[in-house]
Amino acid sequence: MSRVVKWGVLGLGKIAHKFVSDLQLVESCKLVAVASSNVERAREFSKKYAVDRAYGAYESLYKDEEVDIIYIASLNQDHFKHTLDSLRHQKAVLCEKPLGINQHQVSEMIRTAEAQKVFLMEALWTRFNPLFEQLLQWIESGEIGVLRYINASFSFYGLDRELDSRLFNLEKGGGSLLDIGIYPLFLPTNFLKCQFL
Repeated sequence: MSRVVKWGVLGLGKIAHKFVSDLQLVESCKLVAVASSNVERAREFSKKYAVDRAYGAYESLYKDEEVDIIYIASLNQDHFKHTLDSLRHQKAVLCEKPLGINQHQVSEMIRTAEAQKVFLMEALWTRFNPLFEQLLQWIESGEIGVLRYINASFSFYGLDRELDSRLFNLEKGGGSLLDIGIYPLFLPTNFLKCQFL
């Protein structure tokens, strides 16, 4: 029997619900603890997904000895602190995108993960999409010819949001690049890399 990976979730907003719904489909994974800055939200979330432990303080999740890996789904501006705190407690981390707000933050996260010898990954689902894998194979094999041009866009209507929303407020990690702009940028950095390696 394969080992079961025991997960904790930090930050219990909309994306955390989507993640946990998918996590429940994986036999080798089990959600064992959740944490929120609001203990009532943590209790409601844990009840909905039949989770044993609900914490109203993130420190309790970091210290939970049963948790192998923490999925960080907090607000963008908090990814850096929550990731570093998790890594320093020897917890593997899957952090929702963006991993950090800037290069300094991401570099520090990577250095900390390496120093602690702990797994760290940005939760960019596109990389694991079967269609993406197939496209990479076609490009690498030359089956579709030489890639010469990429035109990619990804958007949604957001002008109905307040200027202080997480989409626009730079202090909250707002801006198109840190939200969904990463997806069109991800394509050329991966597809063109295939051709020049």
